[in-house]
Amino acid sequence: MPHQDPEIYHTTPTPHCPNSTLPVLVYRNVLPSPITIDSITDFFAQNEWHKGGVFKHYPTAHFHSNTHECYAVLSGETER
Repeated sequence: MPHQDPEIYHTTPTPHCPNSTLPVLVYRNVLPSPITIDSITDFFAQNEWHKGGVFKHYPTAHFHSNTHECYAVLSGETER
């Protein structure tokens, strides 16, 4: 993967997600082609990132107090 500086976002705490002092890092257009669930699963495995599942949308607010999460977004959009 070529070097790319991430977009950096800081979030504010909410009652459901107290969050962290660490930022959210967004890397755009860095996934290997072709972009498929299998190619992304292989890419994660090569970096020793463990696959927790494939979700279209995770509807419940949650946080992890002792770990980081990495998401690969294959398509979609959101409001900023």
